[in-house]
Amino acid sequence: MKKDFLPRKETAIIQWANLYKNKLPGVATQLGLTIGEVTDQQNLCQEIIDSFNAHYAAKTTAKSKKKAKTATMKKNLNILRRRIANIKTRDTYSEGTGKGLGVVGVDVIVKAAEIKPELWLKVSGGFVIVDFTKKGLEGVNVFSKLPADAEFEKLALDMHPPYVDTRPLRQPGVPEEREYMVIGVMKDKPVGQPSNIATILYAG
Repeated sequence: MKKDFLPRKETAIIQWANLYKNKLPGVATQLGLTIGEVTDQQNLCQEIIDSFNAHYAAKTTAKSKKKAKTATMKKNLNILRRRIANIKTRDTYSEGTGKGLGVVGVDVIVKAAEIKPELWLKVSGGFVIVDFTKKGLEGVNVFSKLPADAEFEKLALDMHPPYVDTRPLRQPGVPEEREYMVIGVMKDKPVGQPSNIATILYAG
């Protein structure tokens, strides 16, 4: 199994975005990409870079800049991941081209049955933020329930942390204790062990 080509550290993601943005035009003809498709992906990369730079350039407004940076990185990386997955389906794509663009993961030996993601919770901006480690997985299924519920409810498949739970309180004005759990996903199928269950008090 190959490790995800997207780095985990933000500084490494910025380096990757610069590389991909600059290398893509050179292989556009080979991959059959239009000028519009190339420009679209370059703009997504540049927005990631700009949001990162803005966060660190304005320390006085660091909190709001960090929120904007996190949202931009998550949205744009998910779009880029879909664009790149499409590129990899083209007959003219090769692994050599992919390595040049930085979109080929590193081979890692993973026993799927032993993979156990980790998660952390916090309340921010009026929502529960579910952060997690993928440990080489493509993504995770996010589940939640209240202590009185019999079973966990699947909230979403999330490919890039963190996941933001925007659900309102079950009973308006009544704080509730929420339990969360994630399970790894590879090729649209759950794999490995469920994470530990994490609990947080949410007051809306």
